[in-house]
Amino acid sequence: MLSVLIVPVFLMWWISLAASYTQEQRDAYEYAYSQHITTIDTIEKANLNGPLTRVAMAKMISYFAINVLWLQPQTSLNCSFSDVSASLDKQYNYGVTQACQLWLMWMWSDWKKSDKFDPYGTVTRWQFATAFSRALSQVDWNVIADGNPYYSTHLSYLHSKWIINSVSTPLPSAVEKRWNVMIMMMRASDINKNANVEIKIISEDDQLEKFSAENLAKLKDKWVIRWPKDAKITIVEFTELLCPYCQRQSQQWIINSVIQQFSGQVNSISRSFIIHWDEAAKLSLAMECIWELKPWIYHETLDNAFEVYPIDIDGLIKIAVDLGINRASLEMCINEWRYNQFITDIMGLWSQIGVNWTPSSIVINNETWEYKIILWAYPIEYFIEAVESLL
Repeated sequence: MLSVLIVPVFLMWWISLAASYTQEQRDAYEYAYSQHITTIDTIEKANLNGPLTRVAMAKMISYFAINVLWLQPQTSLNCSFSDVSASLDKQYNYGVTQACQLWLMWMWSDWKKSDKFDPYGTVTRWQFATAFSRALSQVDWNVIADGNPYYSTHLSYLHSKWIINSVSTPLPSAVEKRWNVMIMMMRASDINKNANVEIKIISEDDQLEKFSAENLAKLKDKWVIRWPKDAKITIVEFTELLCPYCQRQSQQWIINSVIQQFSGQVNSISRSFIIHWDEAAKLSLAMECIWELKPWIYHETLDNAFEVYPIDIDGLIKIAVDLGINRASLEMCINEWRYNQFITDIMGLWSQIGVNWTPSSIVINNETWEYKIILWAYPIEYFIEAVESLL
C-alpha cells in the first residue's frame, strides 16, 4: 500500500518541479544543452537553482568563449594550479586551463597568476560578471573608478547589453545560480549574432561593391546542388562541422524548408569555411573528398554529421563508409590534403565580400547575378525575405 502511494506522490513532485521553470529558463537550458555548455540531458536533472562551483564555471565560460565567441586561448601561458589536478581539469574539459589562457579567470590585476584556483568554491554574481564581461568585451577593466569596486564596471557593461536586468539585484555578492548563467549566455549569443549581421543587396551595376558574376559562378562551379538544378535562385551556404550555429541551422532544416516553400525556384549548395582550424580543416577536407568519390551522398553525409555534433574525423569517415564510400580511397584523399588549396581559394572568394564566420549564406539570382548576404544562423523568415526580393 505504501509503495502505491509513493509513486503518484513522486510523480506529482516531479511534474511540479518541471513546471516551476519560466519559459526563458527553459529556453536557456535548451540553448546551453544544444551548445554543450551543459551536458545534463534533462532540465529536471540540471539543478538550475543550484550554485556554480568555480571549476564548473570555468568549463562553461571557456566553452562559450571558444565555440561561440571564437576566442583563442594563449596556449603558451602556463596555467597550472596547485589545487587542480590534471585529472580534474580533464574531467571538466580542460576548462580551468582554457579559462586561464583566455585571460578570463583567476588572474591578479598585475597579470600574475595565483597559485590557487579554489575549484570547489562557489561563484558570486560579481565573479561571473567580471569573467563574462571580459570574454564579451575583450577588456579587463580591473580598475577602481570614483571609489566603486572594479567589478561594477563589468556589471554595468552586461547591463548596457541587456544581458542582466540590474546591477544590484541580485546583490553582486549573491551566489550565482546555474539558470542565471545559462540565461546570460543565451542573451549574449543573440547580441553577438545581431552585432555581426549584415543583409544587403548589391547590384551588378554597383562598381564599387560588385562581387563579379565570374566569382559568383566559381562559388557554384562543380558542386552538388540540392534539388532543382535549373532553379532561378541558389543559396550558397558556408558551413563548418564544428560550428554550433551551423549545427542548429542544419537541425532546424532552415535552407531545406526554404527550398520546399519555393517549389522549383530555389536550390542550394554547401561550401566549407574553416573557423576552428586543425580538426575543422581535416573535416572540411574529408567533405571535399566525399564529393570527389560519391558526390550524391554529400548532403546526406553533412546532415548525418550534424546529427551527432560535435563530430571527429573518425566519426565522419564512419558515416561516409556506411553510406557506401570506400574507406581506403577516402583516407588516402584526406591524408594527401588534396583539397587544401581548393578550400583556401573558395574561402578567399568568400572573404572578398567581408565574410569571416559561419554559418553564412549568399542568396544569388542566377539570371541577374544580384545577391543578398545573410551572416549567421538566422530564422527562416530572413531567407524567405531574401529570396522574395530577388525573384
